[in-house]
Amino acid sequence: MNLFDRYVLGLFLKIMLVCYTSLAGLYLIIDVFNNLDDFVQIGKRESSLWQVLLAYYTPRLIGLFCEVSGLLYLLAAICTLTRLQTTQELAAVQAAGVSIRRVAQPILVLTALLCGLTWGARELVLPKFRATLATTPQEILRNKPQLVVSQIDYDSLIMFRGQEILLGDKVVRGVDLQLPQDWAEYWGPQTPPALQIKAKSAVWMPADSQHPAGFLLQEVEAPVVPARLTSVSQEGQTRMLMPSDQSWLEADQCFVPTPLTIWHLAYGASWFRTAPLTELIEANRSGSVRLPSVQRVELHWRLLRPVLDFLLLLIGLPLVMRPDGQKLVVAAGYCAVLMLGMQLLVLACQFLGGQQILKPAALAAWLPVLISVPLATWAYQKFNY
Repeated sequence: MNLFDRYVLGLFLKIMLVCYTSLAGLYLIIDVFNNLDDFVQIGKRESSLWQVLLAYYTPRLIGLFCEVSGLLYLLAAICTLTRLQTTQELAAVQAAGVSIRRVAQPILVLTALLCGLTWGARELVLPKFRATLATTPQEILRNKPQLVVSQIDYDSLIMFRGQEILLGDKVVRGVDLQLPQDWAEYWGPQTPPALQIKAKSAVWMPADSQHPAGFLLQEVEAPVVPARLTSVSQEGQTRMLMPSDQSWLEADQCFVPTPLTIWHLAYGASWFRTAPLTELIEANRSGSVRLPSVQRVELHWRLLRPVLDFLLLLIGLPLVMRPDGQKLVVAAGYCAVLMLGMQLLVLACQFLGGQQILKPAALAAWLPVLISVPLATWAYQKFNY
């Protein structure tokens, strides 16, 4: 990397930072002032308003960057090359025999790296802030638990119901499980009435050496006595663990292994929007959580997002940049139109996949890529004046 490459990269990063700072500043001004009274009251309760704002907005600003990253990369690249063209720096470099493709090469390499880092932030960092991202200032102020959305484990056919959820503690209160009809043969006279098990609370627990991931029911209510019941297994799969043969469980506890998590019970069908990619893939493979067509399309789309962001840059640079030059405002306008066109293409494919017009779901997610690759190849070949 020579001196001019470092100069181009520095200009690219400065423009991208200015664009993102402007957008983030506008978002913060609008959102903070809309919720200022709530934040002030929360700050009095938590003793520091700045800590509350930092904890609330840090993951949201990361999420904002991840959502607009494709547009930022394209806009920053176009503005960088347009500025070099306007100041005649690009003409001087081309006079020395350096093509515009070579000038843009460090921008393309850095953008490819940033696309990967953005994908990592979206799939690895943001899921750690799921509770924060799903909570409004009003909910923080009232400290009000969320209501439970009933869910069924399609593998074991257990229906999970409850009264309310404490997301921070991963606790469900007022748990009510509806068991399958064929479970009566496992317990005989000890079968719970109406095949229901009720408990005061349930805690979601990750997998460890003693059990798979699932819910630990605590203080199981009468007439069910977990210590008198045996654990249930079907087709080699553990469906429910009881204290009669599990020493780590107390007499009034039982454990239900399930791919369902606290987020399924809190958000129902919309849980996948904040779920990490690994959780979505596992849910799709297990069959215990049925993903509608639109969610299967979303799963593939999230895998392909960095590829489309980079293809957008490869298409946008040659189409917007011209040998005779043009004004920065016009270049930004072309950038916005191109981004809108790509977004409409993606939304149309997602809609067709969600309606099962395009089958399988992977095709609906891959179709924008299949259309963009030939366009990007053609445009990049022309980008060599």
